[in-house]
Amino acid sequence: MKLQDYLKINSIKLTDFAKKLGVTMPHLSGVANGRIVCSKKLASKIQSKSDGAVSIEEAIDPKGTPSIFENDMLRTTVSLIETAKKKGA
Repeated sequence: MKLQDYLKINSIKLTDFAKKLGVTMPHLSGVANGRIVCSKKLASKIQSKSDGAVSIEEAIDPKGTPSIFENDMLRTTVSLIETAKKKGA
């Protein structure tokens, strides 16, 4: 699971999670958005503090894993297109 998804699902503020990890909020934001390369040490902390919900691989490469919310939107869009095709729209 992406870090952003984990935080959203668990209603955790980025600032609070950054404090738990011992990093600044801007740094963690950059890591979560893939703008800053996440060290293995920080990725391990993210995995530990998220109780394994965010894997080390997902923390290191957040852009390589689709968001669960993106997947839901994609499924909904495909479903709507399929329904429209069946109705002849």
